Amino acid sequence: MVLTGLYLWWPRGRAGLAGVLYPRLTRSPRVFWRDLHSVVGVYFAGIFIAFLLTALPWTAFWGEQILRPVQRATGQTAPAALGFGQMALKSIDDGSGRQISLDQAVAIARAEGLAGDLEIQPRGGDAPIGIALRQGRSSNERVLQIDRYRGSVLGRVGWQDYPLIPKVVATGVDLHEGTFFGRANQWFNTAVVAALYWLAFTGFIGWYRRRPAGRLSAPPRLPLPIPRAIRWMALGVCVLLPLLGLSVLVVAATDSLYLRMRPKPG
Repeated sequence: MVLTGLYLWWPRGRAGLAGVLYPRLTRSPRVFWRDLHSVVGVYFAGIFIAFLLTALPWTAFWGEQILRPVQRATGQTAPAALGFGQMALKSIDDGSGRQISLDQAVAIARAEGLAGDLEIQPRGGDAPIGIALRQGRSSNERVLQIDRYRGSVLGRVGWQDYPLIPKVVATGVDLHEGTFFGRANQWFNTAVVAALYWLAFTGFIGWYRRRPAGRLSAPPRLPLPIPRAIRWMALGVCVLLPLLGLSVLVVAATDSLYLRMRPKPG
């Protein structure tokens, strides 16, 4: 939708910046709402795409089927301890069966320099106790694996242990979740969400004004050829984003079925 919006916004020889970089507020209501939609959309287009890209690692296709195999093949997987993974580490029982207390585990973490809010996962068996310092930025986070019997630190993981791909993904997640720049990041993300709502609202107004008079249906189709490059780009995006491609097929099939079943005029 971002790409098609940019295609429709493209000036195509229009003189001046009115309606391109700022709205024409004194024109007809149709032009007024179209400009309010397109101008806001073009300013946020790059940000929307960045948000989409930083969300791809969470998806079943790009995250699990593409990114994860690439990371494994290139040795770019994140350290297991970042998610409290086992890391093949085990606590060693000295025979007494006595385990350190939660307060003792926290004290060990503090002595290691983990100052701030801690996330603790005391798993069962001989698994070590996982303690993580969670900060707004992944680059400030650290994870410890502590022997539950002896209290020794079995593993330490910090930003320096991230390979390049996990660093890029983690930074994107921080920006996406609004934690990278603190409160300013949250206000910025709120503005992005407000822009999305605005585009949905003004897009509906634009459709409503272009619909056939007195009917709820699609606006009249313009007799404009669709460039071949646009067709190939649309096909490529549908292949790269399978759920988008599936939704396009469903909409096209529904539209075709409706046109076949619609009573012929006269």
